[in-house]
Amino acid sequence: MRTSVKVHKLTTEDAMNYILTIKNKFLRHPEKFHAFIHTMIDFSRGRINTHTVIERVKILFDGYPDLLLAFNKFLPRGINAI
Repeated sequence: MRTSVKVHKLTTEDAMNYILTIKNKFLRHPEKFHAFIHTMIDFSRGRINTHTVIERVKILFDGYPDLLLAFNKFLPRGINAI
């Protein structure tokens, strides 16, 4: 018997909420937030690949497993940061 799993398609609002979560988490460390934004810009401009994004994010979010788990939602199927 097959069960149907409803997949939530991510929206721009989902991405913006995630970015706000990161910004709020790093209020005392704005350099981490800015490094994340610059990583995403580098990726969107084709300067780095998915693997490099994941490695950078893992370093930036070390000690913040909630952020890493949430980041997984934005990665291609089958690829996880943790």
